[in-house]
Amino acid sequence: MDLNGKVFGDLIVSPLEARKPLCRAICQGVDLFTYKLFQQLIYVTRNPSNLLLAARLALQIVLVSAAFRFLPLTRALKLINPRRARGDFLSGKEIECAHRKFVRATDALLSINRLMFTPTCWKRAAIIYRHLAITGIDARIVFGVRPQSGSLDGHAWVEVFDKPVFETTPLDYQRTFSFPSS
Repeated sequence: MDLNGKVFGDLIVSPLEARKPLCRAICQGVDLFTYKLFQQLIYVTRNPSNLLLAARLALQIVLVSAAFRFLPLTRALKLINPRRARGDFLSGKEIECAHRKFVRATDALLSINRLMFTPTCWKRAAIIYRHLAITGIDARIVFGVRPQSGSLDGHAWVEVFDKPVFETTPLDYQRTFSFPSS
């Protein structure tokens, strides 16, 4: 099928874009959810440790979602707080690489955007906080708000040593709550 310069709904496909897998999949009638799901399955099945990580993350996402849905915020946060930290015997670079892999896997699962697997900041922050706390890093979840277009916009993120970690956008929010409190 020649996709050069064709229009599919609001999507105009250039010759360069036609080579990209997502563009080809959309043009062939595959919806975005199915495409993302297959991408995640490919990532997970490349390595058995990825499969174990994805299964563990999926369970954590379900538990965190249920805790936040049915319990008050402070009680839900205490519930996800690990009782004790595990010591890691990795070098600094290996630890950073492991954390980045964990965050990538978390973002990948939350990008499925079905059922409890929705890309919400508080869910992402809770999962990342738990992971960092289990590995012995003194982390904290911070919730904040900012005025935007006549209303308030909220966000949750994780901080280590009072600096945001694994955030791609600048945080110009006024802090309203942090756990554990300082």
